Amino acid sequence: MISTDIRAIALTCALISTVVVADQLTKHLARRHLTTDRFDAIHADFPACTADDRERERKRLIRSHGRPEPIIPMFFSLRYVENCGSSFNVLLKAPEWFRYPLFIITSLLAIGVSAVLLVKRKPRGSTALGWALFLGGTAGNLIDRLTHRYVIDFLDFYLVLGRDVRSWPTFNVADIAIAAGALLIAADLWRAMSPKASTRAASSNGV
Repeated sequence: MISTDIRAIALTCALISTVVVADQLTKHLARRHLTTDRFDAIHADFPACTADDRERERKRLIRSHGRPEPIIPMFFSLRYVENCGSSFNVLLKAPEWFRYPLFIITSLLAIGVSAVLLVKRKPRGSTALGWALFLGGTAGNLIDRLTHRYVIDFLDFYLVLGRDVRSWPTFNVADIAIAAGALLIAADLWRAMSPKASTRAASSNGV
């Protein structure tokens, strides 16, 4: 039993590590290939995620030295973006002195609580996969914030409707892992709360 638990934990840790490595590698490639060489040379002179005026300067710099790569015309491209907010640009307008420590603390809490639940409950199957994806994605974005103060996004979906462009918030591999993990966890909770699951639990308890 102990060896089985150790194998399950080792497999989960390996999956978490895979998500983090894939996330950080793709962000590195996005930074390298979706911006000009000039950007790397001068970006340090334009601090990111500071006062509003400096943030606008930083965004202008990225627009000037970005090299978007269209993949599917009028639908999907690779584009380097620095997100000082959270997913879907939540709290993007909040002052940096408030949002930065908030994101760090909430990320650390999410990782800590998820790790404790993984060790105590020892989930299997899709639930373990969900927690591993969620943990790996959260850790990937936390590394960005600790390293850069912002999260690197590069997956850009949009629709061109005449002169109007409808775009989905740009995201990254960590965001995909977090969303997929949350869906798997929610699906498992839904199954556990379903009437059939309750009936099976009652039958096994001899009710």
